[in-house]
Amino acid sequence: MEREKNVHEITIAGYKQIGQSNSVLPSDMVMSALECGGRVSIVDGRVRVAWRTGNGQFACSDDDYNHLVQRFEDTDQLYTFNKNNKPQLQTNDTFAEILGIDNVNPTSWEITSGGYVFRPVAKEEYEAVDIIRKKTFSLEGPTHQVYDIIEAIGGYIGGVFDSTNTLVAFTTVLPAYDEMLPNNQGFLLDMIGVSPEAQGKGLGQHAVKVVTYIAEALNKPWIKLTYDPLSSKLSGFYTGLGFQPITFYKDLYGEGYDRFLAILDLSNSSQKNRLVSDRSKWRGIR
Repeated sequence: MEREKNVHEITIAGYKQIGQSNSVLPSDMVMSALECGGRVSIVDGRVRVAWRTGNGQFACSDDDYNHLVQRFEDTDQLYTFNKNNKPQLQTNDTFAEILGIDNVNPTSWEITSGGYVFRPVAKEEYEAVDIIRKKTFSLEGPTHQVYDIIEAIGGYIGGVFDSTNTLVAFTTVLPAYDEMLPNNQGFLLDMIGVSPEAQGKGLGQHAVKVVTYIAEALNKPWIKLTYDPLSSKLSGFYTGLGFQPITFYKDLYGEGYDRFLAILDLSNSSQKNRLVSDRSKWRGIR
């Protein structure tokens, strides 16, 4: 296989190069791939992404494979997408009670709490996710392909539905690999979007507690995320839910885009005991 002449890998700090290149994916999702431990290369002006999967391996599209495989020392490290069925959740009634969760279907991942239903978003509901994503973050782009990729690598698009089965909030959760964190493999809480019409009802907290339950049910030892350190609102929101800032990144996404990396460490007994001892707060999210 002939090697391309113009190839280089990029880091999160080089995010501007993503926007200046030909990418079939929105630049924010390419950055998410990097945050999850994936690898991104610009090959002859086009962005190519090797995503981390739920088992820590790398996976990519058939087209990207032909351009990326030669950049892996061991070709067995890189695979093409192979969508698998979701594993069954290992239910934990005690933890569900701590988080104020009423009912869990371990097969369908349908979780009810406080009159709302959390479940994976179906393909025909992607458009509803796009509407909230645009209203909340002013983000646009070819997102449906991204949603399919997230599902294929072992992540999920979780929707919060009201009593009329209307989508009122969503989360995107990706498998993540981080050598600096316990057991290396956990989740990245990539995005939480709440419809403007439904804000102020605690739906963001509702979504986070369900993501926490799913992580525990899949034996994921941690959930990580990044947020703007200058936002007291975000800081209070995440630390109030048990996330602990562990690293400050100067210009993580480029100049002027500082971020805190925070984790909820479910393998840490003291941090988990904090959730148990603060049970009333979690139930108050209802």
